[in-house]
Amino acid sequence: MYIIVLVIFVFFLISIKQINPGQTCLVFRLGKFSKLINKPGWSVVYPIFESMQKLDTTEDISEERLFELINVGVPQEVVYHQRDNVIV
Repeated sequence: MYIIVLVIFVFFLISIKQINPGQTCLVFRLGKFSKLINKPGWSVVYPIFESMQKLDTTEDISEERLFELINVGVPQEVVYHQRDNVIV
């Protein structure tokens, strides 16, 4: 009984993803585009069926480029791009 509760708890923790301000996320369900999340906060993504790719949207992305990223895929340098030495 405790093992089942532990597995469900771990599955729940893995499914919660954080979206930071300035990020847009593409959610793919079974390899096909499912939805676009552009609000910061927490989102639930089911890890077995869905995957999520994060995009840095502090730069303007045209609609054509967004559709290209959805259809072709997101290159890793776009997904893992982060800014250093940002002065506010």
